[in-house]
Amino acid sequence: MTNQTFHFHREWTLKASPAALWTAVADTNRLDHDLNLPPIEVTRPEDPAAPTIARYRSRLLPLAWSEKSTEWVYPQRYGAERRYSSGPLHTLRLLAELHPTPDGRTQLKYDVWMTASNGFAALLIPIFCNRFLAPRLEQAIAQYAAEIQNAAPTFTAATAPILPPGAPNRLTQIQQSLKEDGADTILVDRLITLVRQGDARWLTRIRPYQLADLWQSPRRAVLELCLLATRAGLLDFQWEMLCPTCRNAGENTYHNLHAIDREEFYCPNCHMDYDVQFDQSVELTFRVNRAIRSIADDTYSLTNPMAIPHIIAQQLLPSGDQRTIAPLLDLGRYRVRTTSLPGAQSIVVHPDGPPQANLPIVPDAWSGDVAALAPQPTLQLENRTAVSQLLLLERLDWDDQITTAAEVTTLQQFRDLFANEALRPGMQISVGQLTIVFTDLRDSTRMYREIGDAPAF
Repeated sequence: MTNQTFHFHREWTLKASPAALWTAVADTNRLDHDLNLPPIEVTRPEDPAAPTIARYRSRLLPLAWSEKSTEWVYPQRYGAERRYSSGPLHTLRLLAELHPTPDGRTQLKYDVWMTASNGFAALLIPIFCNRFLAPRLEQAIAQYAAEIQNAAPTFTAATAPILPPGAPNRLTQIQQSLKEDGADTILVDRLITLVRQGDARWLTRIRPYQLADLWQSPRRAVLELCLLATRAGLLDFQWEMLCPTCRNAGENTYHNLHAIDREEFYCPNCHMDYDVQFDQSVELTFRVNRAIRSIADDTYSLTNPMAIPHIIAQQLLPSGDQRTIAPLLDLGRYRVRTTSLPGAQSIVVHPDGPPQANLPIVPDAWSGDVAALAPQPTLQLENRTAVSQLLLLERLDWDDQITTAAEVTTLQQFRDLFANEALRPGMQISVGQLTIVFTDLRDSTRMYREIGDAPAF
């Protein structure tokens, strides 16, 4: 019974489009959390060619694995393949597919193939699938479908959070204080409820503009509320130095501007050094103050498509491989590239663009021409190089829900509340495009000329 493979299959027909379901179903970090799987530890080697190793932080599931590059095409399918070095599994392959139906619904198919590493594991896998995986997956998918039907995410945690001693009284005091400071009473009540009862995934990285859009509230009002809440001790803010490729900060996060001690950063995910721009890739986010509620910032999935939503498609093509994909694209600018070859193919999507294109991967440089495409093109991919290539189709426009450092530091409320927030002397972070009207600064032109743009700003 060693190396016996088991196939787990479930499917649903849901009242939502594939694009609407994608944000939940393809959020593998959330899904694995909702399946009550343990958090993982990730070991990323310095050698880009070496595999990344993940292992469960649980003695009950002593599993460690390397993962073949996760593949997906928005909003149609994603899949992953794991090879285990310890535990009851030898390999695992996952495939989720979303197919539109003629009546506007979606047929969601979820398949997992698990190969046992020994005879005892072969006995356990069917029990795990039927008694553990199946009911929890059914519950998670039902919740995601309900959120879409209600046009609102579920903010409340599945189990009531336990707050530290004194935190409930402190929350009441902060709630009253924020209202006395002039914050919108409805928004204050929503924020207090979120902190008191919310799911942890909303509280480790609060993005004010994202929260405002979900609450259907003015962005500036929610941002200013978060700033007031930080001053009151409800939240803490953090400055994230976003990698221009994966658009995540990782450990390049600082609790104040003065703590930024370098002008160049390293991304272990992309194996690259990068610098940032104050008006594009330095993002202000918030998290709940640990004295109010302690929340672990756990990771549950090694590769999460929704952690890098600007990557519309990711495909691993062996040498000589050909395949066809038909991603759904918004209007705007894109590029196709691989992780190992220089350059990229630039693309502009507009309503009258061609419905199909051939995109061969060749050892030489990509075409310097800008290709035009329709919003849902058929793309013919072919790897004409001698080695496997990881191909990415990515949207170039940055997320408009980012609260940039350049924007927030020009707010008078921010300057009033956090007058000491400034870069350390000599630190240079570039500013791309920013318009400032000076009304109370004398000899500003001379100051900028003498000490430079970044320190003067």
